[in-house]
Amino acid sequence: MSVRDKNNPQKLQSAITSEIDVCETILNTMDDLVILIDANGCILNINISAAKKYGKSVLELINKNIWELLPDEVVRKKEKILSKIMKTGKPYRFDMKFFNQWYDTVLSSVLDDRARNKLFYIIARDISDRKKAEEALQESEEKYRRITETTQDIIFT
Repeated sequence: MSVRDKNNPQKLQSAITSEIDVCETILNTMDDLVILIDANGCILNINISAAKKYGKSVLELINKNIWELLPDEVVRKKEKILSKIMKTGKPYRFDMKFFNQWYDTVLSSVLDDRARNKLFYIIARDISDRKKAEEALQESEEKYRRITETTQDIIFT
């Protein structure tokens, strides 16, 4: 966009609309769950992947309260999590089991022009396969540890 285009309201509006469309396309083609909420937990925007997890459309979830939709363990910690984010300005990252799947979840704030926390976003990535592999490895380690602890013979490796 050129300097002349910025002085043309129609071209400026067209450019803004185009950028919004690109952002929505990116969000809605992601497998990650992405949710934008206000300080009270009201869903302002949600991508298609997240809406599908709830078995609803995006429009059905807009204006719903996220705290009514998340697992109890997260809801119990919400005040502590949000307080920590607001104090430090840093994202809060945790693993969460949800819909029988594991998610690497990031909750962070979007600061307004006065550096106040007005909005928050949640991004959750499915890590179920990684968690299953970690469990299998841990079970294998425990199995071989028990074998070596209970055997009377010398084992050479």
